[in-house]
Amino acid sequence: AIASARVASVSCGEGHSVFLTDDGEVWTCGAGEHGRNGNGGSGDVLAPEPVAALDDVDVVQLEAGSAFTICRDSAGVVRVWGRNDQGQLGLGGGLAMDVYALEDLPRPIDLADGSPLTAVHVAAGHSHAAVVTPAGNLLQWGAKNALEPAAHVFECDGAGGAPEPVAVHCGGAYTLAETADGDLYSFGAGSSKCLGHGDKQRHPHPKKVAA
Repeated sequence: AIASARVASVSCGEGHSVFLTDDGEVWTCGAGEHGRNGNGGSGDVLAPEPVAALDDVDVVQLEAGSAFTICRDSAGVVRVWGRNDQGQLGLGGGLAMDVYALEDLPRPIDLADGSPLTAVHVAAGHSHAAVVTPAGNLLQWGAKNALEPAAHVFECDGAGGAPEPVAVHCGGAYTLAETADGDLYSFGAGSSKCLGHGDKQRHPHPKKVAA
């Protein structure tokens, strides 16, 4: 693979890097703490190595958070690995946040009915993640707010029906969503004025950026 595959996209975490090749392979390198390289261990990886657990998976999107990674395959199935001290992997569990919580191998996120979470777009922030589902729902988890995918309701601006998100992007502690109409919505921590709403308030639900 190393002689023929070309890198299609890259994403940078705080101490690890992830690479997606044009034939759907995932490679990682960097600090191994918290299992962030997805290879079943915690040792540092000094040069890019393939994530063997994904050998038979055709990955189409790959995004790194600070110490975790989220990806989706050609069937839309979402997989995660790395640190989970703030619920950033969306795997559920108890309310107590364990500073040592992690998954050192890629793992699908299961919904309440046991089926795997699927998405058309995924994103990773510092310690939270978000996806857009095939049904056009925006789900988010992590940052000690939600341990498993939770839906966000858009603040309607009175211009008609509910917005339909098609892509999502995560910053440090905030999220941006693009809609099918080309509008931009933002929500989360706004203390750095990053949300574009003309204030420094926290907006809990996606609100249209008027600019």
